[in-house]
Amino acid sequence: MKSEEFIITASKIVGFSKAGSRSATSRAYYGAFHFAIEVVCELADIGIERFSHNHSLPGNCLSKANDDNARQAANLLGNLQSRRIAADYKINQSNPESLKYGQYSVLQAQKCQQFLENLRAKFHADSSAKHEFAAKVKELLKIYSGQKDVG
Repeated sequence: MKSEEFIITASKIVGFSKAGSRSATSRAYYGAFHFAIEVVCELADIGIERFSHNHSLPGNCLSKANDDNARQAANLLGNLQSRRIAADYKINQSNPESLKYGQYSVLQAQKCQQFLENLRAKFHADSSAKHEFAAKVKELLKIYSGQKDVG
């Protein structure tokens, strides 16, 4: 399954009642989250298994890049995660049930995906920027995992 399918599904279910908005927000986040992991791993030339289930790591890696696309994607990913937590766990809050909330979540995921695609294209065209980003990601993974060598 492609991570982008979560975002497509989110756009289709967003109008299916209160639960549809909540579910769309959750799917939108997971689409952006998994796509961010894929792009970071591709650009840093590391395996996806290095990310485990750490929800803050993709955004932290992206924030280390010297690139506006990466920073925008990291910010959107953090915002989407907060929205997903509200949609999935704060059942007494009515805001995540609104159509606008769900639609905005889907829009944010689509924007995040676009920023990540822009980052991918830029780094494929600029090998020195890609190499610098890869080194920063690997250093960050060392810190997260306590390993001496990540490659």
